[in-house]
Amino acid sequence: MRYQQLKDILIYLDEMHIALGRLYQRWLHAADAERSRLLLAFMQKREEQASEQIARCLQETDPSLLHSWLDFQVDEGFAAQLQRCSLPAYMTVEQILEQGTRLDNAVIAELEAIRRHMQTPHLERWLDALLVAEQNRLHHLVHNAHRLDDL
Repeated sequence: MRYQQLKDILIYLDEMHIALGRLYQRWLHAADAERSRLLLAFMQKREEQASEQIARCLQETDPSLLHSWLDFQVDEGFAAQLQRCSLPAYMTVEQILEQGTRLDNAVIAELEAIRRHMQTPHLERWLDALLVAEQNRLHHLVHNAHRLDDL
């Protein structure tokens, strides 16, 4: 995929979160263990919230910034990664967390690759904010998954 404008990055990020939410929903329906289903429901909800946050960002960000031109090619490896993801019905919380963190790290890696191609400090700061939000989401996922052990 070749980005044309900065808003395309947000749209692509939104598509990644929607795809993750669908993956977690499929796993949720296949999971045998209650704890696994709890974690997957949480993960699906957090992807919905990420998508909502991106929609707000698209509405609230200065249009002149969103329409900044950028020329960057993505290899679209994330979609291929999602196709290769699978877990058995007897999936454990640890297996789910391992797959989830791997996928979240793939999202972060995509954003880091895009950031290296930003032409101005203003655009770099904008993408840095996206990166921090994604890194915080990953941190919260790990933290909340470990809280399941306390139940």
